[in-house]
Amino acid sequence: MTYVRTQCILQFAFGLLLKTAGIKVTCMHKANIMKLGGSLFLHTFCKVAEDYKSLGCGRRFDELYSSMQLIAKPAQFEMMVMPNLYSPIIFNIGRALVSGTRCSLGYNIGIDYAPFRPRCRCVASDFTGANHAPTAMILSATMMLRHLW
Repeated sequence: MTYVRTQCILQFAFGLLLKTAGIKVTCMHKANIMKLGGSLFLHTFCKVAEDYKSLGCGRRFDELYSSMQLIAKPAQFEMMVMPNLYSPIIFNIGRALVSGTRCSLGYNIGIDYAPFRPRCRCVASDFTGANHAPTAMILSATMMLRHLW
């Protein structure tokens, strides 16, 4: 984790929030425990947020408390930014809340590339090779067209 890359990611997140007419971004961090990486992420978030004063900003310092809040009151989170360490936890909770494991979409938006794909986690061996997520494929295609538009 470097300052320049973290700044690039956060500027993209704030820009995406403006583009989609969003109003609030929440930063998840553990700066109180992870003194170097967490503090760098939080400090960079605060610096980038100064450039986007029209948007609301929130900070959460514990992924466990944020996970409980995401389950109890998901509407309070419009966009969440966090280091890679916490994203699988939040992604799985969000997927369970929205659609379950068979109907979720995933995309990674970068500077040059943006792959869109359905996300499936089948644990039974009889599901191997079968496409059980046509809705996720359609949603992924819809998000890709929105991104290209």
